[in-house]
Amino acid sequence: MSGVSLPWENDGRLFVVGNPENRRVRDLQATAERIGFYPPVCVSWREILDDPPAGLARLRAAGMVRLDSPGENEDVLRHLVRLGGGCGGLAFGEIGFLPEQYRGFSLILDRLSASGSKFQNSPADIKVMFDKWASGCRFAAACIPSPATSLAPASAAPFRKFRSAFGTPGSGRLFLKPRFASSASGVCAYRWSHGREQLIAPVELHRNGRAVRLYNSLRVRCYTSLEDITAILENLLPQGMICQPWIRKASLSDGQFDLRILVINGQSRHVVVRQSHYPMTNLHLGNRRGCLDEVQEAFGQRTVDNCRRLAEDAAACFPDSLYAGVDVLVPVRGDPLICEINAFGDLLPNVTHRGESTCEAILRASLRHGNCADLAKRSASHLLKCES
Repeated sequence: MSGVSLPWENDGRLFVVGNPENRRVRDLQATAERIGFYPPVCVSWREILDDPPAGLARLRAAGMVRLDSPGENEDVLRHLVRLGGGCGGLAFGEIGFLPEQYRGFSLILDRLSASGSKFQNSPADIKVMFDKWASGCRFAAACIPSPATSLAPASAAPFRKFRSAFGTPGSGRLFLKPRFASSASGVCAYRWSHGREQLIAPVELHRNGRAVRLYNSLRVRCYTSLEDITAILENLLPQGMICQPWIRKASLSDGQFDLRILVINGQSRHVVVRQSHYPMTNLHLGNRRGCLDEVQEAFGQRTVDNCRRLAEDAAACFPDSLYAGVDVLVPVRGDPLICEINAFGDLLPNVTHRGESTCEAILRASLRHGNCADLAKRSASHLLKCES
């Protein structure tokens, strides 16, 4: 059992900063218990936000800290918006105050970074991963193949002039993505041709007189009314968006696809094939999981290997992070491209690699990565041998 710190030798435990009611935290704790680790101690985002000194003080007992997503908790998101200078209220599922939410999140990440704790994924890396423009610039600096990215104008009128860079003044198509959002929130596939426009997005448009509000939708919607499209753009563009070419994805038997690849400690591990008949492949939008074997048969093992290597190269741009979810696009023509990287991209239920779930693989990697921090239980039957 050499190399494993026993509980009576080291007070360090794995702590997780997250929303305790969320399945991310519950699954992590249940997996730790199942494989013989102490369940990670949860310090809630509310504790960190309501009383930062007290919340950060709790983390001093941690051998390592996992920062989990603050999402799916409306109170936490509203608090981040207020911390970032936003003053308006958000209804459930509403898309709004994205820069303010990011600014508030960044302030908390800065405080966490200054706390002296050891993190699975560093707060500084998470800040960059959560900013699509900043992460894209990091990929470009490292010569990582990814779609050409531009910052979009902040309103619809100049945007319609700017769009000709992605086609011609008469026709073209592009992707618009909020700079500071995730889970396809506010993502738009937009095309135009000779006075007609189409915007495809998982966005629900609500009008109340002249006021417009946008909400996340689990159904991808297609807008063709110029009035509706303008209303959506005028709401989203001021919140900060990036533009990318609308690249046609390769297809399998059940629609076009891309790959979510989880990279842990520099190695590509779990892979999910995401298929859709829409431009957005996110699984929570009702899209389907494909079969990696079908990808291998259709495009060859070399393509899959190239995608894995590309994901590893993208994750290597964030050397202070133990893991990341990387989205890889396989185009109809050309080589694979990095779409984006996700600090919280490890939620892949019922996916295993080498017999391990994502939670299990990350926990075991933490044991090695953390210089054998005290994660394992006292019972010799549960102790994991750590590589020296």
